[in-house]
Amino acid sequence: MAAAVRHPPQRLDDNFRIQIQAQKLAQQLGTDTSRPEFWQALSEASTKLDVDLNPRYGDWDVEKSSRVDAETPWVRDVTAAGAPQTL
Repeated sequence: MAAAVRHPPQRLDDNFRIQIQAQKLAQQLGTDTSRPEFWQALSEASTKLDVDLNPRYGDWDVEKSSRVDAETPWVRDVTAAGAPQTL
């Protein structure tokens, strides 16, 4: 069984809507959301839609149908692992 993803209550409606839309799309394609055919269809659609992201959020990877982290060599992480952060 897959690990549950927790969503804040205000995002539940959006999450359910996305899940139902994905299931309906998969059904139209004659597959399900866990199959490579489904993800290939999303990849092809993202190519046709020319998905564009604000560069601060990264780039769109057409092959993976997902966001790729932005490369920010000018930003240095100076927070020590496990150190408490304060405002």
